[in-house]
Amino acid sequence: MAFKDLDIFVFAHRDFEVYPENPAYKLVTMDEFDTSIPLEIVKCDASEDPLLLMEHGYSEGARLHYVWKHVPLKRYVGTSHYRRYFDFFDDIPDMDVIFKDHDAILPNFNLGWSSVGFQYASCHCWDDMELVRKIISELHPEYIETFSAVLSGQKFYPCNIFILTREMFDKYCSFVYGVLGEYDIRMGFKSDEDILTHVKANAEKYVSLKPSWSQNGRIDYQARIQAFLMERLSTVFFCYNIKNPYMLNMILTEVHEGYEFEYYNYKNM
Repeated sequence: MAFKDLDIFVFAHRDFEVYPENPAYKLVTMDEFDTSIPLEIVKCDASEDPLLLMEHGYSEGARLHYVWKHVPLKRYVGTSHYRRYFDFFDDIPDMDVIFKDHDAILPNFNLGWSSVGFQYASCHCWDDMELVRKIISELHPEYIETFSAVLSGQKFYPCNIFILTREMFDKYCSFVYGVLGEYDIRMGFKSDEDILTHVKANAEKYVSLKPSWSQNGRIDYQARIQAFLMERLSTVFFCYNIKNPYMLNMILTEVHEGYEFEYYNYKNM
C-alpha cells in the first residue's frame, strides 16, 4: 500500500464537511471534538506540552509540536489542514517512488507580492521578523544568507503543509521550534494571553495600515504571531535543506477570503 509508511496529520480546530477518507490521514485537535469524520484522532493535551498554552499564537504549529514530541512517527511525515490539502487528496502516491528522486513534497503557491519580506511588513509587525533575524544570526548563522534571500524573493511555502522523511521532519522541527522558542523567551510569551496583551499594547504596529481586503487588521488575527513567523521559517528551512523538492498544487475545500482564488490552486471538491 502506498501509504503504509506514511501519516498525514490534518490539523483542525472545528468540525468540517469535506475530508479525506484515506487511513493515512490522522485528525489532530486539542479540543473536545464531536465529529463523525472517519479518521483516527490525535487529541493533544496541554498538560503534556506547555506550547499548547499558545495554541492560538502558533495555530496548527502548536499541535504540530505535540505530534513531533508525543506521537510515534512513520518513515514519512505529512501535514495538512482541515481545508487545505495537496491535490492528490485521497489518491496518495507512492512515497518510496517520489522520494527515490526527491527529498520532500512541498506546495506550489503564488505569493502575489513583490517579495516575502514586503508581504510580511505590509501585513504584520516587522519588529518580530527583525528579532527572528537576530536569533538566527546568533543561533544558526549558517541560515542567515538563506533567510535574507527568502525575504527578498518570492519563493514561499505557506500553510505548514509538506511531506518529509522522519529524519528531515525532526531536523525541521528542531530548527523552527528552536528559533521560535528563543523568540518566545525574549518576548516573555508563555500563553496566548501574553501574546494578545502584547498585540493590543502595540496595536499601531500590528493593525494600522494593514490591507483592508483580509483579516489582517484584526487584533485576534495578528495575535497569531508565531504561526506567521513559522511559515517564513519553514520557507527558510526548505530553501536551505531541500535541494530537489517534488512540487504539488494545494487545493482548498473551503474558501474564506477572495484572494485565495488567486494565490492557492483552488479546486471545488
